[in-house]
Amino acid sequence: MEKETRQEANKRTFFRGSRRILLRLAVIVAFAAGVGITWNFTFGAGLPLVLERSKSAVHSPSLRESQSVSLEELRSLIEEGDVFVLDARPDTEYHHGHIPSALSVPVDDAEEMAGFIASQVPPDALTVVYCESSDCYGAARLFDFLRELGYSNVRLFPGGLPAWEEAGLSLEKAEE
Repeated sequence: MEKETRQEANKRTFFRGSRRILLRLAVIVAFAAGVGITWNFTFGAGLPLVLERSKSAVHSPSLRESQSVSLEELRSLIEEGDVFVLDARPDTEYHHGHIPSALSVPVDDAEEMAGFIASQVPPDALTVVYCESSDCYGAARLFDFLRELGYSNVRLFPGGLPAWEEAGLSLEKAEE
């Protein structure tokens, strides 16, 4: 009987200790949440409390579709000189061949290239981005990045380079 009493005492001690730990954890979480919310309200450029995925081309197929240009539209825009075309593929792929007049802005280097982009592409200019295929999210990521920089007239060419080549259109090769 004494053994059962010790087991019950051990259970009570365990549950008391667990309750203390949970209470401390709740206090820490509440304090951290309070500091975070206060920070966001105090400094206007705080972190968003909710991620707005609907405004991201990476996360929204309907946005990608509504902001895309067709092959014929892109071809016409290039012929008229009314568009800036950005190639989101790595430099090595760009050098092997790209859509005529396209500038190389590898999506993984986009942040470092923000100054270059600003010097080459006016923020209100029609800008079309593409990458290696319709399944490639590089163009969507570059699209999102440009929108964050304040570019308001950005479009996607969803077929990418394969669609351009399949239509029999010529490629430019970068000078080495």
